[in-house]
Amino acid sequence: MGRAGKRRRGALVACALGAALSLMPACALTPIEQPAAEAALGHRGYTLIAAYAAALEDAAELLSDPAVAPSLRRALKEAEAAASTAVAALQAALAESIRTQMNGALHETILAAEGHITRFQALVDVAARR
Repeated sequence: MGRAGKRRRGALVACALGAALSLMPACALTPIEQPAAEAALGHRGYTLIAAYAAALEDAAELLSDPAVAPSLRRALKEAEAAASTAVAALQAALAESIRTQMNGALHETILAAEGHITRFQALVDVAARR
């Protein structure tokens, strides 16, 4: 991997980790006596963000390989853009849920984000096998 590829991968990983870590203070504000269903919903959201960060790291590694076909590069970038937007919305919904203790919007956002993140993960997995 060249220096430019390492820098690009490092930047993508740093962004993903920064996004995930930006929610850590919000996790600390979650009341311990939170009902199990609400806690499970929050955990589901954080798990999706972690899955996105892992897929982003794998995608960065794949994109640094010059042998990856241009069509696959475009597909990975498009899927990442959709997943990134979904993760940003998910982070906002998680923060709002913690602030207001209302989970209706969080549930809807998680459902929407799951599709984008799952598609991105699947595409990364397929690309990694090539």
